[in-house]
Amino acid sequence: MTGSRARSYRPVIVLADDASAGRLEASLSRRPEWAVPRPRLDLLAAFGRLLWGFETGDGSAGVSSLTSRSRFDLALRRLADLLVAPWLAAGTSNVLDACTDGARLAPFLRSVWPDAVVVAVGDAAAIDAVSDVADLSFATAEVAANRDEAAGRIAAYVGARPEPVGALPAPPASTSRLGGRLVVVLGAARSGTTWLHRMLSAHPQLAGTETGETWLFPDIAPLWTTKIRQSAGETVVVGALREFCDELLVGLLSEARGATHVCEKTPATVWRLPMMARVFPDAYYVHVVRDGRDAVLSMAHSGFADGDLTAAARTWVDAVNRVRQGSSALPNFREVRYEQLFDDPRELVGQLWDWIGLTPSAEASNLLEHRIGERVTPLMPVGDIGVGKWRAVLSPEQRREIEAVAAPLLSELGYLGAAE
Repeated sequence: MTGSRARSYRPVIVLADDASAGRLEASLSRRPEWAVPRPRLDLLAAFGRLLWGFETGDGSAGVSSLTSRSRFDLALRRLADLLVAPWLAAGTSNVLDACTDGARLAPFLRSVWPDAVVVAVGDAAAIDAVSDVADLSFATAEVAANRDEAAGRIAAYVGARPEPVGALPAPPASTSRLGGRLVVVLGAARSGTTWLHRMLSAHPQLAGTETGETWLFPDIAPLWTTKIRQSAGETVVVGALREFCDELLVGLLSEARGATHVCEKTPATVWRLPMMARVFPDAYYVHVVRDGRDAVLSMAHSGFADGDLTAAARTWVDAVNRVRQGSSALPNFREVRYEQLFDDPRELVGQLWDWIGLTPSAEASNLLEHRIGERVTPLMPVGDIGVGKWRAVLSPEQRREIEAVAAPLLSELGYLGAAE
């Protein structure tokens, strides 16, 4: 990771309800040695999805499939340092942040901030729930009665601690370790994204996880909130998120001999394209579109929305529209059809490899042959791999239910017409 400057600071994290946190922030912000970001960063909550995802992935799924726990924690801390750095003026030795969901998130706190001073505010039960990470505690009524006295006690405790150890970070490098070497497969759920990812990553130059789903981009999305960008500055947030993602994704290159590019596929990324356009403008984006009736049928058989065809159709329409509307901000963007992929996968995948800049090879072609016929989904597929399966499965009533929602987009995409 990038080096750091000599000056250090002490992170101080308050676990409290919004009102109590606000009182302490107002009092401590008047002290010159304290930095209190405005708007509040609430970084522990913003890291919540990443931390939870790493735990539940258990080393084999999501972000935990990309790196070790120790490197993940270091990357998160570096990310936190970058986001608070704009508030560290000369003479500032402490940075205050708050988390209003301490009962749920406190167990993760020390993995990211082992050196932080943690202050708990609440009733006896709330304080007891976080006692294993808290250094100081206050009753809510105590802070409400005299916030300045409580803030003074916190300042005295922090001031008596050893030299602050949180490093003031150097800015991220101006060049990315994955510059022009990330491939993102986009698409609504059950549209062939996993199959396309598997075929693309048959090329030895293109590394990826087994399923392609890292959930990295949806999981960093809470850090792309307006309040964090206002507080840290959008340029800072873009650089910090890019460095963090690079740190996790480049691990795939070291595990795949000869790989130069990384391929990622998480369906929920379709709702994060404004962020992606800023953080990864140089990535290659491939959008795979499938006849919505087949996609919705597959969703229903996979248990999506308890088989509610209307809800599944709305999700398909929203996902496809989000990508098509956001694609203008993505310089390297291609849209392909699932049906084309099914009819001639060798030709289509070869075209995409060439577009990405991968070198043709016999090894890639041979591995692609093995992956063309793979059944890659673990989720109750409907019959054999194919197109137009909705014709044999959907009743007229079910078709009308789907088309009541999806007909305009199906028509725009050419799926409604003479061939019906």
